[in-house]
Amino acid sequence: MKAFFASAFRVTVALLGAALVAGVIFEAYISSLGPIELYRAVQAQGCMLAVLKAVPGVSDPKSGWTENNGVFRAYVEYRANEGARWQQPTQFVLQPSSGRTLYFQAILPGLVPVGSSSPDAHITNAVMASWKAQCRVNANIVFE
Repeated sequence: MKAFFASAFRVTVALLGAALVAGVIFEAYISSLGPIELYRAVQAQGCMLAVLKAVPGVSDPKSGWTENNGVFRAYVEYRANEGARWQQPTQFVLQPSSGRTLYFQAILPGLVPVGSSSPDAHITNAVMASWKAQCRVNANIVFE
């Protein structure tokens, strides 16, 4: 019984240590965003996720935070039933911007179907229009 409690204590300490490190990193990002920008990003993320759940042709909508070079950014992602997509979900990530407008960007493959002049992103285009109208978020796709 004593060994069980010692093991449980070590696991608890390890989990608390990992949570503390994650909290410090996340707190550093929150400080760089400022409370108003963080609030706006979280509100926009919730609105964007609600839109994704209502658009036909969208599946598996999710939101979260991604880290790149020590900077955490909000994202929303989904799978779209369209030609311009990767194996992984389409992910829109919050981009740095000046001013009051929130700006999210995704990178999609520039695959052009035979007989067409542009990549098939009809669902993503509808999603971006809904985000602009309902969430006051500008979103853009870049084709690779």
